[in-house]
Amino acid sequence: IALLGARLVSSADDAPHGDVSCDRDAAVGTGSNPARENNQLVLFGLSLCLLVGAAAQQFLKRVPLPYTVLLLVFGTLLGAWTMFDPAFTLQPGMRAGDYAWGDAVLACNVTTFVPNDLHHHGDHLGNALRQLSSIDSHLLLHLLLPPLLFESAFAIDWHVFTKIWGYALLLAVPGLVIATILTGLTYVGFYPEWPWEAAMLLGGILAATDPVAVVALLREMGVKKSLATLIEAESLLNDGTAVVVFAILIKAVHAGSLVAWLDDERQSGWFILWTTFRLSVLGPLFGAALGFLSVRWLQLNASSDQNANVEVVITIAMPFLVFYLAETAFGDFTMSGVLAVVSYGLVYASPYGQFRIDPHVTHFLHAFWGMVGHLVNTVLFILAGIITVTRVADASLTDNDGHLVRRNRLPLPECPFRIEPPSLTD
Repeated sequence: IALLGARLVSSADDAPHGDVSCDRDAAVGTGSNPARENNQLVLFGLSLCLLVGAAAQQFLKRVPLPYTVLLLVFGTLLGAWTMFDPAFTLQPGMRAGDYAWGDAVLACNVTTFVPNDLHHHGDHLGNALRQLSSIDSHLLLHLLLPPLLFESAFAIDWHVFTKIWGYALLLAVPGLVIATILTGLTYVGFYPEWPWEAAMLLGGILAATDPVAVVALLREMGVKKSLATLIEAESLLNDGTAVVVFAILIKAVHAGSLVAWLDDERQSGWFILWTTFRLSVLGPLFGAALGFLSVRWLQLNASSDQNANVEVVITIAMPFLVFYLAETAFGDFTMSGVLAVVSYGLVYASPYGQFRIDPHVTHFLHAFWGMVGHLVNTVLFILAGIITVTRVADASLTDNDGHLVRRNRLPLPECPFRIEPPSLTD
């Protein structure tokens, strides 16, 4: 990655200034590329991700890697294929007139990665994966996170959870805070010029764990259910803790420091405690309240709808609604949507929810949500691989309209090092 970044910097610095205008429109020239405007390509990319997941699960059973790790590898390969195959993406250094696909001739000198709309496969497969991976990050979060959180909480064995919840809470709250502080101090030690707020923010991001692959591996190995439940419960809770840490520190980083943020808000240190209480306590209470109301609604429908239509619709719609209401609906009075959805799902997993949902549809609901979780994880990990390659490969990708833009960056402190192009002596 370092060598790749160095060569990108070198090629960008050596390129003539006039060639910067070589975007998708200039590359095509007078040609036509109707597939570029095809919004249905997202469906093509989504179908491809699901088929890759199915193929990996069927034909790679003997590979000693968890399913999610295989998906990440496949996503990385798809991203590299999309970015570095000239049939999908025009490469820096390609000269006008030297490359052609059928009657379509490259019309400008390429100085950065440009989607190849001159080639049929670039129009379709390349643009399908590109559109899917360029989805807005906030929209992606709100689409994938609520069903994942609800499915994990709903699938928890309540009997085991009541025995290990104290240990999970201990690992998720003070454990994650300690991990955040230690990771942040490590970065402060390596880069003393960084503000401590930025170092702790990075520590909070890295300290949160995702045990999907670990839990799947533990289940395949047949370990005690209490261990898998402990790891999964700790992950659900530490996501909420990490969100609280992130929500506070990101505002401090944007303001310049924690003191500057408090000054902008015209608040004292008590405001931090209030923010923590609002996110970590009121959020779960809000989600639990909506969970009790939702379960009561399903209780009214018990024995009257044997095909589980109402139960499926409610359990699909409510996690998104709970997440939205907690995060957005009340203006500045924001709560943790993560913890709200987790609490909402735990109400369904509790005896209160299990005894009030129609027993004829309970098994179907668990099977249905198990499949939802599987599909979401499949798309998520493949997308993670694709996005990682495309974002690392070039920081100045074209936007959705095909124009060369430099993406907005978070106003974090300046990186203490810079990768320089390697010299001949290197």
